[in-house]
Amino acid sequence: MKKWLRLLAQIGPMVLKANPKTAPFADDIASLIGEAEMVHGSQTGEAKRRHVVAAAGALAEAVNHKTGKVTVDVDQLKAATNESIGAVISVVNTVRNIPAEPEP
Repeated sequence: MKKWLRLLAQIGPMVLKANPKTAPFADDIASLIGEAEMVHGSQTGEAKRRHVVAAAGALAEAVNHKTGKVTVDVDQLKAATNESIGAVISVVNTVRNIPAEPEP
């Protein structure tokens, strides 16, 4: 699990930055994915996904509250986050499964 979380912290933001709607929050969303995995590890993937999407929505609401106007469309960020989670997990899992080269 530690290796997976380390890879998530390194790779997750890069994947999320590929989506213009999640790019400004890439580091936060990657952290939320890791949090969901640690806190909700025994729950279903769908439960973890709901946690991340809800937290991303709360993040957007906090930004809007701080600026005093709608700076971030909450529903768009939640939808983009929901769409991006699978890609992040897939890339992290792919990298994790690359066999290490033996030392020379």
